[in-house]
Amino acid sequence: MRFDLKKERIRCGMNRERAAIAAGLTKESYSGYEEKGEIPCKYAYKIWKNEPSFKLPDDFFYFTSFSLKCNMHYYGLTQKDIAKAFAIPSQSNVSMMMQENVPMYEYKEDFLRLFDPLVVPCRTEADGRLVPITELSPKGNFMARKKRQTGTKPARENTTIKYIHEEE
Repeated sequence: MRFDLKKERIRCGMNRERAAIAAGLTKESYSGYEEKGEIPCKYAYKIWKNEPSFKLPDDFFYFTSFSLKCNMHYYGLTQKDIAKAFAIPSQSNVSMMMQENVPMYEYKEDFLRLFDPLVVPCRTEADGRLVPITELSPKGNFMARKKRQTGTKPARENTTIKYIHEEE
């Protein structure tokens, strides 16, 4: 994802070493990403998780493997359709990507081209606001995690689908 890492790192008061540790990278690898002005979104997500003041794009959590699953179901598409539309080498790669809820911001343009409107999984806050799901669990989506924690399915009224049109 294109991102001014240096500017954001400095804004957060981090040096390169601290940012590299937050991303789970070596200082040299992180420096290379910073110099290019580009970083895989999985590392940007790790920095955000470890350094809450680090800002991601406002629409970062609209583009995850969980939102991909929701849109595939909504539009009746297969993994083979997604592999072709997103230029992913094989259907099995799509299957592996969907085993965990991972950020897919690099595919933003593909999402917007293929899904109009884009279905964004959200949760409803107590005050009625819709908030995109930001917990990208290594063990699957938030519903699966909630079920494992409580032994029950989450209440349907706590999850909402928000539609995003490309022109917004």
